[in-house]
Amino acid sequence: MPKLGTYLGFDFGTKQVGVAIGDTVTASARPLTTLPADNGVVDSLLISPLVHEWAPVGFVVGLPLTPEGEKGIIAHAATRFANRLQATFHLPSYQIDERLTTQIARKLSADHPLDAKAAALILEAWLNSL
Repeated sequence: MPKLGTYLGFDFGTKQVGVAIGDTVTASARPLTTLPADNGVVDSLLISPLVHEWAPVGFVVGLPLTPEGEKGIIAHAATRFANRLQATFHLPSYQIDERLTTQIARKLSADHPLDAKAAALILEAWLNSL
């Protein structure tokens, strides 16, 4: 069972990664920012300030499955990203099916970057599944 507390959520992409913050008390999340990625790799120096500021108890990474529910190339890269987060920051990393979150995020307000809104949807779905 995941710990109670604050989590950082990520919408993985090969060019950029959306980031959101949420917590288990409210089971809600909000967009934070978008980080640049180089072929799916985000410099940990860009993530470190977020970890320091928000002191999460874990991470949630969207798993971009195919429409059939299978893991493709991007899903395997997202899993590697989740594993790197866990190894680098010594915090648990969880994954959740993220199909359709980007399409839903497009329909939301334009207050935040698309990938950050998708990260909030991913994290909120995971929080509500606990």
